[in-house]
Amino acid sequence: MLNTSELNTSFATERVLPVVGAQQGIWLADQISPVKNGYTVAHYVELQGRIDLQCLRDAIRIGLSEADTPHTRFMESADGLVQVLPITCQADTLPEPGYRDLSANADPVAAAFALMGADLEHALPADTPEPLYHHLLLRVAAHEVSERWFWYQRYHHVCVDGYSFAALTRRMAEIYNALRQGRAVGESPFVSFAEVIEEHNAYQISEIRQRDQRFWKDYATQLATPVSLSTCDAASAQTFANTEVHRERFMLDANTVAQLTALGHERRLSATEMAMSGVFAYLHRMTGAENLVVGIPFMRRMGSVAISAVGPVVNVLPLQLHVEPRLCLGELAQRLAAELKRVRRHQRYDAEQLQRDIGLVGSHRALYGPTLNLKIYDQGLNMEGVQGVTHLLAAGPVEDLEFGLWQEGDALVIELAANPARYAAIELHLHGTRLAGFLHALLAGESLTIGDIPLPGADEQAALEAWSQGPSLTPQAEDVHTVLDIFLQQVRTQGTQR
Repeated sequence: MLNTSELNTSFATERVLPVVGAQQGIWLADQISPVKNGYTVAHYVELQGRIDLQCLRDAIRIGLSEADTPHTRFMESADGLVQVLPITCQADTLPEPGYRDLSANADPVAAAFALMGADLEHALPADTPEPLYHHLLLRVAAHEVSERWFWYQRYHHVCVDGYSFAALTRRMAEIYNALRQGRAVGESPFVSFAEVIEEHNAYQISEIRQRDQRFWKDYATQLATPVSLSTCDAASAQTFANTEVHRERFMLDANTVAQLTALGHERRLSATEMAMSGVFAYLHRMTGAENLVVGIPFMRRMGSVAISAVGPVVNVLPLQLHVEPRLCLGELAQRLAAELKRVRRHQRYDAEQLQRDIGLVGSHRALYGPTLNLKIYDQGLNMEGVQGVTHLLAAGPVEDLEFGLWQEGDALVIELAANPARYAAIELHLHGTRLAGFLHALLAGESLTIGDIPLPGADEQAALEAWSQGPSLTPQAEDVHTVLDIFLQQVRTQGTQR
């Protein structure tokens, strides 16, 4: 076992620091997880246009050299678990990102997905001696006037969360543009994760932390039993899923977003707040529960050095909302906004510590049901005129069901991600279709209440009506007038069949 003080003097370019906050929770969960890629996070950027391969490779290496957490090593010391972070990192010492030209394949896109899928399924425990990141550039089409590329990126969740993953990708795109235009890449926008750890340690001994602990202990005593839309027994289902989750998404177009904005205007609520309250309304109608406990990922970055750091600081905490069928969407959204404001003040308190405080660790009881994740960071990229579209492949564990919301241009995307051990793909599709119809129906009139809206959509209602009527008994001859006549006709026509 190593001594931390010895480590500090033995590395001239590295520093040894404790593992804290979200990192600690991810590390511990990863160690006991039977799934060794459960904390892989990955996406690919689709690029429609010509790309300078060497420039992009250089940009990726420079971007990685500016961030310290992708190069973290974890080890046990006399002081417990520690992480070794580089103080400096030179881009030219990092391996060059992989490249494959698949454009001549019979099905280049399928070949690309096979390569990305194989990497996603690769075991990636946090204590692996292998690098905790991987970049791969795949050319899937090469024409005289244009090209198509997939830029695949994968990390361990202990290195990045959704916000910092997007920030790092965006920085690499900025560096690429600078290199292509012959400009200096400029100063790194990132601070060392060591500053986040220092801030976290100061919080741990502060009065603010004591205040937050008192709030959460009291709040937790009032939480209702979490509900789920799954019909499976949670105890018998796989604990969580990641790369294999079912996904279903729909888009609220610009006109619908404008309706949501107008509906929330008088209450000073945004379209996203209105849409989030619509998800709560749907959960209420589907379960009948009036007190809904949902997990909300809080960034813990605003007003913190973490706003400029690469590393995981996201904190998923419970939020309870009282929903009544007599409320209209705007009234429910106002309740949600007030509760979010109340809870957000205490978002720095670690969710893992809260579970220990209230005795949930090892109890197999959940702190919350589904999660509702509002992603406020920009996922679009501009690579010197070539637009990049980011496609999510893995975002870490999904225990039950997650609703993700984010802006895409003037539209709003709502994505449902479900643990396949708890939801069949067709179930998730029905929930997505039903939720989309439910939200649109809520916008039909400002005075409509949550309880006024029928849950089944038009197609679902038509199917239910057809099923309720039973088979159609249509006479096939002029002398058929009664049910007995129909029965005798069937005997004559099918009686000899075995």
